[in-house]
Amino acid sequence: MSAPGAAGHQTPLLGFLSAFGLGKVVAPAATGEPAAILAAFADSEMFRWLRRWAVLAVVAIVTPLTVLTAYADEMPQFHHTAVPLAIAVIVPAWVLELSGVRLPRLALIAATVLPNVWLTLIGHDNTNYLWLPLLVAWIGFSGTRAEGIAALASATAVICLDIALQSRVVWAFFFYWTVGFLFAWFMGLVLRRQVVLVTELGLARGETEQRARQVAVLEERQRLSRELHDSVTQSLYGVSLYAEAGSRALAEGDVEPVATNLRDIGETTQEALGEMRLLLFELRPPLLQEHGLAAALQSRLQAVEARSGLATEFVSEGEERLAPDTEQELYRIAQEALNNVLKHAHAAHVTLRLNAATNRVTLDMADDGLGFDPSVQSTGGMGLRGIRERVERLGGELRIESSPGSGTRVHVDVPR
Repeated sequence: MSAPGAAGHQTPLLGFLSAFGLGKVVAPAATGEPAAILAAFADSEMFRWLRRWAVLAVVAIVTPLTVLTAYADEMPQFHHTAVPLAIAVIVPAWVLELSGVRLPRLALIAATVLPNVWLTLIGHDNTNYLWLPLLVAWIGFSGTRAEGIAALASATAVICLDIALQSRVVWAFFFYWTVGFLFAWFMGLVLRRQVVLVTELGLARGETEQRARQVAVLEERQRLSRELHDSVTQSLYGVSLYAEAGSRALAEGDVEPVATNLRDIGETTQEALGEMRLLLFELRPPLLQEHGLAAALQSRLQAVEARSGLATEFVSEGEERLAPDTEQELYRIAQEALNNVLKHAHAAHVTLRLNAATNRVTLDMADDGLGFDPSVQSTGGMGLRGIRERVERLGGELRIESSPGSGTRVHVDVPR
């Protein structure tokens, strides 16, 4: 599985390998862990970080140390050839493993342990053993439990072979290396568990956010259903009553009430059309995600308020896009405020101003409608409670200025 975003963190070696298609990450195999966890595990920052440092340890530290010790004064001449030959087997196996080539990890264990067995048999037991704790730690982290045990047992077997070839048993040598192997294995397991837990937490958080979005969609549908029932359905029911009354009047030969009924039918129909237009705009995906808050607000004014007979004015300052959550909440705030204008204000003109040019975002809406007493509406009438809740979620401030007969001004100030 490819690791998105890892290219920017690659070492030069991995970048070189990627050019030949060897930079793909293979999800570490582990029994009992779901495929989603393994895939996210392989794409985790910790896994990429360890791969980078393992490459550095292999290429820049362990390989030079192993080769240089072969040329120490006390080393036999044939070690000058034997050690580079062993390294020529070990290093390519590690390069393939760390570059993500799909090979059995038992192959990495064999390619690391067998050259060390050969060097041990010819009497070379020096820094080449540094490959063994590195192997145990990496397999413990990235492999299965069985592979980790195999790596630990193989590394310990090399040390036991070294001790068996000595003239006397040096238990301290055995103790130091086996404790080092156990510690390396334990650290690999701990790191793996940590990454798996973080991965599971991230997946669980993603599922929680998805459920929250689903709940929000369900609540929005229920709200639209209530709006449809309370407005359009009631209007259509009123039209049917007016039509029935007119029909009865005509049947009785009384023509005078029919004109009044027709006029009421026309007015009620216009109200229903306005409500339907409003609901259809809410159902239709706005331009918010694609073109931003300013374009979405301008589209709303043109599609709803202007077609309802209101004179509209829109002023926007600042071209930079806001955070998606901020744009969404500000759009809903403006939408609720404009809905109040249509339903309650009986205004002739509405002005909407958006200023996103500074580190604060301000949204102003003013109308010349009937106005109201804000102290009376402080409990949340006319949708003001929802506006206040959205402003609080953004950590902003809400100011409402209105009085009977003087219109209404809604001012919202939130951080970017």
